[in-house]
Amino acid sequence: MYVLIPAGNGEVAKILADLSRLLGMIALIIAILILVYQRYLKQLWTAELAKLSGPAILATLLPAQALSPLLSNLYGNSGAIQDVVHAVLGGEGQKPGGQDLCISTNTTIEYVLSSEVPGTYRLSATIEYNFHSSVADDRMTLFMTCDPRLRDIIATGCGKPLYDWWYIPDREMFDESTKGMLQGVEIAARYRDSNGRKFSTELTPVEPRYVPFDEWPEHLAFFRSDVGSIPQQDPRLYMGTLRIYEYDLTLTNFGDLTSEAAIMHSVDGLITRSSSLNSTEDGYCYWQPPYPCFVDKISLDVSGLQPEFGGPYEFHVAPFTFRAWSVPNHWTNAAELQTDLQVRSWMLPGHGFALLWRQRPENYQSGSTAR
Repeated sequence: MYVLIPAGNGEVAKILADLSRLLGMIALIIAILILVYQRYLKQLWTAELAKLSGPAILATLLPAQALSPLLSNLYGNSGAIQDVVHAVLGGEGQKPGGQDLCISTNTTIEYVLSSEVPGTYRLSATIEYNFHSSVADDRMTLFMTCDPRLRDIIATGCGKPLYDWWYIPDREMFDESTKGMLQGVEIAARYRDSNGRKFSTELTPVEPRYVPFDEWPEHLAFFRSDVGSIPQQDPRLYMGTLRIYEYDLTLTNFGDLTSEAAIMHSVDGLITRSSSLNSTEDGYCYWQPPYPCFVDKISLDVSGLQPEFGGPYEFHVAPFTFRAWSVPNHWTNAAELQTDLQVRSWMLPGHGFALLWRQRPENYQSGSTAR
């Protein structure tokens, strides 16, 4: 049993004075801690927390969920933002881990131009893509069109990760040109099987499957509904200006391996080679990436391109990308253009380069500025 003995008035005053000093010291310490936190620790802890939690949070989001709100806050909320999101991501970004995205981190382009029958030239193009992440698909879709409006929206509307598009400007020659171009297509693939083992194939002619009209909405989303700023399109309006083909990349088409364990599960890289006959009077050819590509170099061989009459051609390379890379800012001859152009730059759909040519004028002066 405890018995409380009342203290005298002097002792009560002393206790209250000690308690007051203690509370004052506690208040002073709290004020100092708050000051230190506000001026130093808050920023430090916030920064460290962002470092720890930021990547972890982003990793749990779908790519489109991470990028769309950010761009909407910066650029303003409009349907056109989805065009930018699709171009930057290289796909719709609606699957975990970017499984529906295609991004080439090492890309090379080789163009060889040679004269054919008078007024025409053959363009042989070899493009190599090396993907950042293995793409879980074994089909490559090829869109061929002579409609410039459709050409400019295919990248946004395509829901397939592996695809390419070709533009044939001559509407009258569209059907004939598509047949001729398809005959020269060769494809090589670096891929993995379901166990993660890596394989590769050599460039091999592959017969594509013609995609019938009723399957078009499966390949282009804007035939099903609105896509960003692109209103839903009526596929019947493009029946004469669009052809879609699908290339089977599985080993059964290459025919060099038959083991079930080697069946293609995902693609690490592609090489495509194509050939087309074009009009020399066009005076240009160009290349644009179907999805984000870090382009290392471009090789241009124009030694076989010769006019039927008069003096030789002179050439100019015009890049349209984030930054101008080291290309001559003047018209040059074929011999000076035989070296590789070191690009070392990202290109998104809408970027690219154009190769221009013209017949050398009579008053030619070497190094004249391109106009």
